[in-house]
Amino acid sequence: MVQLCHADLRNDFPPLRTPKSVGAHNLPAQLTSFVGRGAQIADVRKLLADNRLVTLTGAGGAGKTRLAVEIAGCIAPEYADGVASNASATFPRSSGNRCPSKRRGRPPHLPRHTR
Repeated sequence: MVQLCHADLRNDFPPLRTPKSVGAHNLPAQLTSFVGRGAQIADVRKLLADNRLVTLTGAGGAGKTRLAVEIAGCIAPEYADGVASNASATFPRSSGNRCPSKRRGRPPHLPRHTR
């Protein structure tokens, strides 16, 4: 929100009405409703009360990201600075050999031994 001030215009306006806590977030918009998993939500919320960072692990497609986004959206008002999403699934996969030390042959920076 920006207010334009000019000598010929009225510049005294009351503050905007906002909720008590306006936490910023970068959470993706959820296009469907979240049903069930109340026990998991309660477990993760308890872990978040005691820890700054909680990592959800499990098989692909189990709903870890959806669960995390749902919980983050629920607790966002509790954090004055907001919440942030860091979905590691968005990192591109590398192609080829991931570990350069396992390449075949002599590394190019090592000299050849002569007898």
